[in-house]
Amino acid sequence: MPVGIFNAGTTLINDKIYITGGVSSEGKSDYIYSLDMNDIKKGWQRINTNQTDERQQPVVFAQNGNLFMAGGYDEKNAKVFSDVLKFNLWDNKWYKFSVIGTEGSPQTFIGSGSVNLSSSCTVFTGGADYEIFTSALKRIKSRQEAVATGNTELAESLQKAGKEYMTQPADWYKFHVNLLTFDAQNKEWKSLGDFPQSARAGAGIAIHGNELYIICGELKPGIRTAEVNKIILNR
Repeated sequence: MPVGIFNAGTTLINDKIYITGGVSSEGKSDYIYSLDMNDIKKGWQRINTNQTDERQQPVVFAQNGNLFMAGGYDEKNAKVFSDVLKFNLWDNKWYKFSVIGTEGSPQTFIGSGSVNLSSSCTVFTGGADYEIFTSALKRIKSRQEAVATGNTELAESLQKAGKEYMTQPADWYKFHVNLLTFDAQNKEWKSLGDFPQSARAGAGIAIHGNELYIICGELKPGIRTAEVNKIILNR
């Protein structure tokens, strides 16, 4: 890679790898990097985009040759995203395409996984809760501001709250248990039901036939599991 990148997402379209989201070692987020697997000697190509928000840990996926980025968060501005963006290869710009999920309240994908069930349907699993993660980001930002302004009492109080945040039971964090599918062609979200085994962040996701595998991941912040679970999909 020309630069270091962390907390990004990646997908494959027509033998090209696409990486976007996250933050680069340059401190930038307005990029996509692509690598043509049929011409590796050409190396990684950078596409400059109109992306101004930092989107860490989004889900990056593809359907029918189109590139999408869903969810993620901006740590500096304590902002959590509940939308799906679609990339236009003609003008190198991201456009808002959909909101995430089937519910009326905001949902996000942070540390979630995805895999395609078909060329026009993607399944999403796991990840952080919108409200709880937003609250955590705001607390971190408020503490940084308190330290910067010398408000020691507030900074210590927020630091204590941060330690308490890390010690809650796994269920308290409300990691997603609802399996969602998205058909971009029809802009249609569907729920496949709740599966407690999918309440993880940063898990590996794989599919074989109608078997969806959820591999390891975090049960709560800082606590990881070695379990691999299988969900049988009826489709």
